[in-house]
Amino acid sequence: EDGVLASVDVRFLVDVHICAMEDPAAFGRYICFNHIINTSERAVNLARSLRPMVTLPDSWEDSRMYRQRLS
Repeated sequence: EDGVLASVDVRFLVDVHICAMEDPAAFGRYICFNHIINTSERAVNLARSLRPMVTLPDSWEDSRMYRQRLS
């Protein structure tokens, strides 16, 4: 509830690791993502793609978009 899910495609993550390894100035920790799910619609679409046999609502009342801040 009231959350954000950040995900990353493994191919994107591989590129990030290679870039970090090749750049001598790169150090520390990085948060890597290339997709954010911050609406109910996107969450339902993700659930449908992962579990096509699960019954999910055709519509949803919650159309809020949740803010995310990464620093």
